[in-house]
Amino acid sequence: MRCRSCLKDILPLSRHTAWLILAFALCSACTSSSQDQANISIDLQALSALQDEALSLLDLSPYDPARDTHPKSASFDEMFEPVGLFEFSDSVLFSALENIVVLDSGYILGSDPYAMYSIMYSGDGTIHKILDPSFCHPGFSYTPGIHLLDSSGNVRIAGMGSDYGFSFTGSGECIGRFPMAGWNMQGAALVNDQLYVHKLERDRWHVWAVKDSTQHTLVEGTDFVRVNWGRITASGDLLAMGDSALALVFRHSPLVHRVSLSSGAVTEIGRAPEDFIAIEENIPTTLNRQDEIIAARERLWEGSSRTAGLFAVSDDILMTYHINRTGPFVSNPQGMGIRLMDHHGNHLHDEPINLVGYESGVKGTSHGLVYRMLINYWDEEERLNRNPPLLIYRVTP
Repeated sequence: MRCRSCLKDILPLSRHTAWLILAFALCSACTSSSQDQANISIDLQALSALQDEALSLLDLSPYDPARDTHPKSASFDEMFEPVGLFEFSDSVLFSALENIVVLDSGYILGSDPYAMYSIMYSGDGTIHKILDPSFCHPGFSYTPGIHLLDSSGNVRIAGMGSDYGFSFTGSGECIGRFPMAGWNMQGAALVNDQLYVHKLERDRWHVWAVKDSTQHTLVEGTDFVRVNWGRITASGDLLAMGDSALALVFRHSPLVHRVSLSSGAVTEIGRAPEDFIAIEENIPTTLNRQDEIIAARERLWEGSSRTAGLFAVSDDILMTYHINRTGPFVSNPQGMGIRLMDHHGNHLHDEPINLVGYESGVKGTSHGLVYRMLINYWDEEERLNRNPPLLIYRVTP
């Protein structure tokens, strides 16, 4: 339903009070969406140039729609334009490839958390280098987490379950390790090369906090900590918003939380999608064993929605997605709802953007592009003996 025709479409039905209330509620949502569109200030020419620059570094195969069997809403096709497929070399098979980003140096970088290293590919899909921390520090291993790009073009890989991360040059040479803000990291971000980490406190498991690399606490809280325990995705749940703020998301909330770097003040931005069924109760503090907490969390998730991803599409576009256990894709319990917004929380689209199949979800973003792994689960030969291709989209607001 387009907003400009909202009242015209609904008011003829509004002879009764209930219908009238519904009409104005729906049209109020339409008005909010229209105001979003009017307030968005994104340089589309600069966005297109950024996309073209990254795509020029990659050798892509043509996109074949027949290979993509996951149903999508019409708004998905309006906002995401498939450009082509990036074919990975099969010389090293990855079990998963997460947190994918195209580097300015021309390489594609992704982390394999099961193999415990990141892989750097050349633009033609061949492996350029494996970024293994044991090459930097013999005998040391960790699960690679979030890829953070600094102002010098170097890559900092935040280690999961470790007090340290490792830095590499843009071509994959080891620089050395850097300190993290302790264990239990949920997300990490760089602002002017300063590291910020969202974590659970080691000695206070009911408290979450955002800290800098000196362990200074910017903000902390206790709401829904056990519901949110565990990293949301390989991309984490924390991003830089320019030089003055961080974007933070939680599983139980559909909104983005803007954290001021100067004051620590937290402001909610964005709008709750209509199909988001929020979790409204916490896990009892009387449960202390990890298996009990996980079981209780799974029960809360049944029949509800949860935020499962936060990505920086470009310097001024954020993307989040949530997983629906119900909603428009009832036949598939892993239907996804995607939202695009600017740093003020103005949404770039009117209609819900939906995609069926969690395994077909977003694996990374950069340069105004979105990266989705195209996994063929129905072809066992292909699934077990070949790396799946990466489907690359332009974001077209």
